[in-house]
Amino acid sequence: VPLYRTSATRVTGIDISEGLLQEARRKFPEYQFITADACKLPFPSGSFDTVISYGEVFSHIADYSTAFREAGRVLKPGGYFLFSVLNKWNLRTLLQPRELRAAMSGKLGHLRLWECVINRQGERVSLLLKTFVRRELLDLARDCGVTVLGVRALHVSSLLIPLRLQYGSMNCWGRCFVALGRIDLALG
Repeated sequence: VPLYRTSATRVTGIDISEGLLQEARRKFPEYQFITADACKLPFPSGSFDTVISYGEVFSHIADYSTAFREAGRVLKPGGYFLFSVLNKWNLRTLLQPRELRAAMSGKLGHLRLWECVINRQGERVSLLLKTFVRRELLDLARDCGVTVLGVRALHVSSLLIPLRLQYGSMNCWGRCFVALGRIDLALG
């Protein structure tokens, strides 16, 4: 789902959740939104110049390799594929013993129990999410015929601020999160 205005002549967003798509349609009425499964995209091969998948979508999908191949399939040759995933290693991992044990259990990414704040009222939900290491992503890209032009880390130091302190009014913790995020971008 697009989070910003674009100069594209056509934007199509997908999500498996009709409720989330209704909100997206309300915010961006000029874009097309379709209820679809990322593992079975309803588009012909080579349909898009750019595929964007932010919000760690692949970390939320059990069959992430199929979803990754589908994204590559609908991309035109020479197109761009921009995405974000949860990294196996971040500073929060080092501060949580259970998480650190899971991360150290193998060379690839692992399943992480992630507590998310889902609205401004502080409502929370726990999710089981897949983390990745760089080698995994490069192998996925190679297997899908995607050439990697660059990799950038986000939210490395900013994850030192506990999630429950990041939301609400822009208190000192919120300002600290923003400042650490700027450091992440500078170091990226």
